[in-house]
Amino acid sequence: MPVDNLAVAPIAVLGAGVLIQVLLSRTLTGRGKGWAAVTATVVAAATTAAWWPHLHRGGTYDLRLGSWDGPVTLTFHADGLSLLFALMATGIGTAILLYSVGYLAADAAATRFYVLMQIFIAGLVLLVLAADLLLMYAAWEIVGLCSFLLVGFWYTDREAAAGARKVLVMTHGAGYALLAAILLLYARTGTTLWTDPRVAESFSTGVFTLMLIAAAAKSVQFPLHTWIPSAMAAPTPVSALLHAAVYVKAGVYLVARMHSIAPWPHTWQVAVVTLGAVSMLIGVLFA
Repeated sequence: MPVDNLAVAPIAVLGAGVLIQVLLSRTLTGRGKGWAAVTATVVAAATTAAWWPHLHRGGTYDLRLGSWDGPVTLTFHADGLSLLFALMATGIGTAILLYSVGYLAADAAATRFYVLMQIFIAGLVLLVLAADLLLMYAAWEIVGLCSFLLVGFWYTDREAAAGARKVLVMTHGAGYALLAAILLLYARTGTTLWTDPRVAESFSTGVFTLMLIAAAAKSVQFPLHTWIPSAMAAPTPVSALLHAAVYVKAGVYLVARMHSIAPWPHTWQVAVVTLGAVSMLIGVLFA
């Protein structure tokens, strides 16, 4: 097997974990389903950690599995930034799922919970590995859909259902700004691969602003931060995964990746620092 195939190994492992949950849903107990999910994320974290020696030496993993339609390609690129965020998703995700074993042991919907949690984690791993911006956007929306379904996991609770709708409307709506930025880059360059040098040359203030809007919504930054209290109606492990490992980290990754694609003018740096400082001040004063 080519060594670059290692890049998608964590996604494949988590996909297998989802399949096990579905196939054995009538066989495993609640705790058994929890341990199966923990095992899958441990293996996914181990395969992610296996990137370290190669990436630490300055290497990258590049893999193209083919194209779909038009400009969309299943192209992956793993570097040090990808490693950092993939380890957060799988490593912290493992700890959260370990806590979930007891938390969800008696819940009749444990299969749905563990399926969504593993897709949630896999969504961020796909996001940080995608070299194709449209594939990245697909992962962005997978993460958003999982958050909606997990926040509303106890959908018979009106507070949870309302919180899920608020999360979906605010973050999904802002996500269209990311799509608009990608389409602008494609119109200018004819490619959707952020690894293509033409993308860096075409990165403008307008593209940066659109991507920053999407990142602000995902990462709970002012003024798109008001959905976060409503999301607390979710089960405790979901809240932990939202904050510590996946959802908020998706926005942080987008900003970090933008910084790696093209040099930032001083005004862009000031905008990001100001946005973060204002959000932090609001959190201190009104939390």
